[in-house]
Amino acid sequence: MEISAKEVILFGLSLLILFSIADQINKEMKDEISLPLKALVVKGELGGERNEENITKLVENANKVWQKANVSFGLTKIETVEINSDVINTALKGNGNVLADVSGYDSNAINIFFIKNMSHNGISFPEQKIVVMPDKTTNLEYVAAAHELGHILGLGHNAQEKYLMFAVCNGTAISLTETLDARRNAKTLLVGFNSHIVLPSTVVEFTVVGCR
Repeated sequence: MEISAKEVILFGLSLLILFSIADQINKEMKDEISLPLKALVVKGELGGERNEENITKLVENANKVWQKANVSFGLTKIETVEINSDVINTALKGNGNVLADVSGYDSNAINIFFIKNMSHNGISFPEQKIVVMPDKTTNLEYVAAAHELGHILGLGHNAQEKYLMFAVCNGTAISLTETLDARRNAKTLLVGFNSHIVLPSTVVEFTVVGCR
């Protein structure tokens, strides 16, 4: 089959575009984006029992998942906080504002609250930059943490099981689109910590139905 000069030119242009896109992606991925993360262990009736060693290990393993996107979460402080059970229950019904009013909440960091138990493996409130997790999860806890942090980075659920943002599984893959979106939103968050810019709300629940 004879190839025309026009087809050769179009093929060459396509390759140039692909190489240009690949180069842009490589440049975008070059620098690590590190976001501050504060851990708050809730005390009281619904309080959690995690310790510093457990939380540190959890964050380290969640960072290994996000390493694919060259995004990390730096644990700045671990603090215990007394929170009334009514406040916790209100938050678990979908109101993250009540936790943003708690003494110890840091508006210049992502805040992860640890409680005794809940009906999900985790819940996130992107607008308030809050994640809530139980002492024990039904799947790999560091994957659950990485998933909820993905919501904080503006990502919704992914329909494919192999991905981190799939609603009910232990996948850890992050798509190229999710990677670029997460990095862009992470940069916005860094600016927002000082200027009170917030990302739009996204899916907040980590559903555990059928999760093994």
